[in-house]
Amino acid sequence: MVLGQSFNTPNNENSQKKPQQTIQKTEPEKPQSNTQDYINNVGLFLEKYTNFTPQEINYFISTSPDSTKNTDTIMHVFNGNIGKHIREKFDSLFKELNIKSKELEDCRIKYFSIHTESEKAKLSNEQNKNKITTLELENSKLSTNINKARSSYIIASTESANLKEKNQNLVKCIKEKDKLYEIFKNNLLSYKKQAVVFSDFVDMQYALTIKYLRMKKPHANKTADRIERDCKNKLNIFLNGYKELQYKIEDFLSTHPVFEDYFYDNKDDVVDKELQEIANIEDDEKRIIALISKEKYDSLDENTRNQLALENYITKRKSRWAIGRDYEMFVGYEYANNGWTVLYHGILKGFEDFGRDLIATKGNTTHIVQCKYWSKKKIIHEKHIFQLFGSTIAYKIENKTENDAEKEIIPIFMTSTTLSDQAKQFADYLGVKYIENKELGNFPRIKCNISKKNKNKIYHLPSDQQYDNTIIEPEYGEFYAHTVKEAVEKGFRRAYYWHGLKNKF
Repeated sequence: MVLGQSFNTPNNENSQKKPQQTIQKTEPEKPQSNTQDYINNVGLFLEKYTNFTPQEINYFISTSPDSTKNTDTIMHVFNGNIGKHIREKFDSLFKELNIKSKELEDCRIKYFSIHTESEKAKLSNEQNKNKITTLELENSKLSTNINKARSSYIIASTESANLKEKNQNLVKCIKEKDKLYEIFKNNLLSYKKQAVVFSDFVDMQYALTIKYLRMKKPHANKTADRIERDCKNKLNIFLNGYKELQYKIEDFLSTHPVFEDYFYDNKDDVVDKELQEIANIEDDEKRIIALISKEKYDSLDENTRNQLALENYITKRKSRWAIGRDYEMFVGYEYANNGWTVLYHGILKGFEDFGRDLIATKGNTTHIVQCKYWSKKKIIHEKHIFQLFGSTIAYKIENKTENDAEKEIIPIFMTSTTLSDQAKQFADYLGVKYIENKELGNFPRIKCNISKKNKNKIYHLPSDQQYDNTIIEPEYGEFYAHTVKEAVEKGFRRAYYWHGLKNKF
């Protein structure tokens, strides 16, 4: 650059400032040569270490008071305008340098902090790797233990299921045992069933003995074979004895028909098993479904399906016991229509009714009624007359009062078949009135009962749990209804299952 070059303006808009560079705080050395060289060196220094443009540098030098531009003049320039700007520039640069130095120090501190954290992280990472390795080993052991536990659980579950099944079977056996005990205790098991139970018991004992002998160690197959042969021999003996006894009984009855009823084992008909099972269903919905289909239950309203259940009960095939019960209710209904108060003693007492199916009272007169709904082929013999007469005498003794002379107790025998001539003779002599060939007619079966406790109006169908235990007393507004609609219209609802009584029969 040649100093003193002409220019248009010191603030030329087209001039480009050079980037700011780091300024070293040193003063230029005075040259040993002439003044112009010194000025040129000063200009180079200013151009290199300041942001002044060449035009600005020439302007400051050219405006010096002495145009000779000697050394003193140059120093004056430094002490004047140029020196002022240079000092300002240097101060600005040093401030910026201090800021940058501080930022650099902060960065250095952050670096060492990050470096320290990094080292800690590396150490923690190694520790974590060791922990992970340890956890993986523990997890492997735990997985092995879990697999063992799962296997043990499966085995235990299987054993538990087997034990549960055995326990259920045991409970079932206990219930069956208790049931049989009650039947034997109350003498409700027929001779035929008693024989079957005894036969099954003996057969089971032999079977278990043979099985034990064949499976025990050492095996005793020869002994088992011998017992098995003995069983077959005894079976043949029993079969021969059974046939012989059967022929003897048939021959005896052909000459003594009066004993025919004795050999008729009517203990099987004490209860209707199907009706008993329905009555003991605790769920009211399922009790109705037992008499109608599930589809009809879902499609019909409550009153319609209850009516259908009643109709299905009436038309269903019944046991002799159920038919006998209907016959007693039919006769009792006729008595009630004629103003009698009726106690259904036979239905309530079952096999222990002593031949008193109905006890009907009207004023001072009481009828002890026995009902027999039998086939037309069968004939009523005198033993039934004797039983009714004796039961009537027993009733008189049991209900003896001071006013017995005013009371009249009459035995009534009512049947769908006929009496033998001899039975009629005994009946006439003993004062037993009888009605023959009385058929089973239609009668209302719905019992509409009013609770004495809370005045609830409840109707009972024949398949309901408390049907037989419910006594209708017309004087309290109770009655028999033919249809469910009739009962509902008078404010009665269907009876629910009563959990206070587990067995109806």
